[in-house]
Amino acid sequence: SMDDSFEYLGDAIDAFESWYGPYIWGRVGFVLTPVGAMEHVHNIAFPRGTGVSGPTFDMNRLMAHELAHQWWGNVTTLSSPANMWIKEGNAEYGAHLFTEYVFGREAFIDQVKANHLLVLKTAHIDDDGFQPLSGIPYEQTYGTHTYNKGASMIHNMRTYLGDSLFRVAQSAVLEDFALSAVDAEQYRDHLSLVSGVDMTSFFQDWIFSPGFSNFELETLDITPSGGAYEVDLSVQQRLRGASLLHTNVPLSVTFFDD
Repeated sequence: SMDDSFEYLGDAIDAFESWYGPYIWGRVGFVLTPVGAMEHVHNIAFPRGTGVSGPTFDMNRLMAHELAHQWWGNVTTLSSPANMWIKEGNAEYGAHLFTEYVFGREAFIDQVKANHLLVLKTAHIDDDGFQPLSGIPYEQTYGTHTYNKGASMIHNMRTYLGDSLFRVAQSAVLEDFALSAVDAEQYRDHLSLVSGVDMTSFFQDWIFSPGFSNFELETLDITPSGGAYEVDLSVQQRLRGASLLHTNVPLSVTFFDD
C-alpha cells in the first residue's frame, strides 16, 4: 500500500528542513500516475508501480528526489535548460542526504560511491561524450551528467565547504533567490559570498569543464629524523576527459605505521 511505501516521508521532510530550511508549501502530497514522476507543488506525480512497492531503496530514492525538488526547483529554479544540474543534481543528492539522515553514514557512503561509479562508467557513453554540467548540450539536458554527475558534484561541493558552511550557503541561495531563477554564475557567486570560500576554481574545474581529475602519489622519500620521519613527496595530477588542470584542490595525505 501507499502507507507502507511512504513510511519514511516524515523523515525525508525532517532531513530536508535540516539541510535546506523550512518547507514553505503548506502541505505535501503524492498522487499516483501510470508512469513517470514530476515535482508539482502539493501534488507530486509518482509512478504507481513504485508507489505501492513498499519502502524499498528505489521507492525511497525517488520519493526523496521528488520531495527535494520542493526546495531545488520549486523554491529556486534555473534560468535555462543549460543549468538543469542545479535542480536535478541537488534533488538527486537530496536522496543521498535522506539516506544519511535515516539510515546512517555507511548507507549514505554506499549510495554516494555507487552513484559516482555509475557516472565514471556510463555518463560519457550515455550522453555522447564528456560534457560540462553547466552549458550541457540541449539533447543531453536530462542525461546521466545532469542527474548523477550533478549529485556527485554537489557532494564534492559539500566536502569543499564543510558541512556547516554547505548548509548555511545552500539555505541562503534558496532564501535569497526564493521564487526566482539562478544560473551557474549566480549560484557560484552567492555560495562564495555567503560561505566566505571562493568557489571560482571549484566551478571552473567541476561545473564549467567536462571530465575528471585524479591525484596520484608519484615519488615518496622517507628519512628517519630522531623519533620521527621527514617525508618528501610529489603528487601528480592526471585528467580524464578534462581539458584543464584543476586548481586550488584540497588534498589530505595521511601516514600509517606498520
